[in-house]
Amino acid sequence: MVGAFEPAGGPSSKSGFANTGNANPKKTRTARAIRISTPFRPRPNADISQNKSGRAVWSVTRPVKKGAMPGVARRTGEDDSVRAIRANAKMIMRIAGFDPGLARTGWGIIESDGLRLTHVANGIIATKAAMPLCERLAQIHGAIAALLSQFSPGAVAVEQAFVAKDPVAALKLGHARAMPLLCAAEAGLPVAEYAPNHIKKSVVGVGHADKAQVQAMVKRLLPRAQFEAADAADALACAIAHAHLSSTGARIAAALLS
Repeated sequence: MVGAFEPAGGPSSKSGFANTGNANPKKTRTARAIRISTPFRPRPNADISQNKSGRAVWSVTRPVKKGAMPGVARRTGEDDSVRAIRANAKMIMRIAGFDPGLARTGWGIIESDGLRLTHVANGIIATKAAMPLCERLAQIHGAIAALLSQFSPGAVAVEQAFVAKDPVAALKLGHARAMPLLCAAEAGLPVAEYAPNHIKKSVVGVGHADKAQVQAMVKRLLPRAQFEAADAADALACAIAHAHLSSTGARIAAALLS
C-alpha cells in the first residue's frame, strides 16, 4: 500500500519496512484475529494494511475451535459451585413475601433479575375471629401451601414478629407466623426472616417509616402492583427487601471469585 512501505536505501530497516522506532509490538485481540503493529516483518501469508498513523500493520487470523463461541472466553479452573454462583448473580429469582397475621396474612410474589423488580401477584388470607384457633391456622396453612404450589417461588421471606405489650396478641401472632415457615420447609424452600425496621430501611430508606410511606415506595418500585390492603403491601415490601439483599450478596460473591 502507498505510504505503508519505504524503498530500500531509505530510512527504513534492512527488511524494507518502515522503522517506526517502537521496540515493543502493540497487540489488540479480537474474537477471531490478532492485529499487530510492529516494525518487524510479518508472516508471508499475513494480510498487510495501513493504520491511521501510516504504520505498517497486518492481521493474522487464528482458527476457532469447533463448538467454541466467538468472543466468549471460557474460564478455566472453576468448579461447579463457582459457576453456579456466577449464574445466580444473573438469573431471575421469584420471591414470596409474607406478612403474618391471624386475622389477615398478607402475601406477595415478585421477580428479580438483580437489576429490576417485577410484580407477579399479591393478596391476603383472611380468617374469621369466630372460628377456633386450630381451624384458623389450618386455613392459613392450606392457603399458603396452595400459593407456593401455584407460583413456585425460589425463596420465601417472612416478616419477624413485632413484640407488642399484649402477650396474648404476641402469642397468637407467633402461631400465625409459624404457618409460612412450616409451608416453606415442607416445600424445601430457603426462608429468610427480616425485622420490620430492616424492611422499611431497605424499601423506604428510613427504619421508622409509616405504612403510607411503605405503600408509596412499593407502588414506585412495582408500578403494576395493585393492592387493597396494607398487609399485602407489607408482604411485597418484605419480598423487595429480600431481593435487594440476595442480589447484593450474589454480586459480592461473584466479584470475590473473579
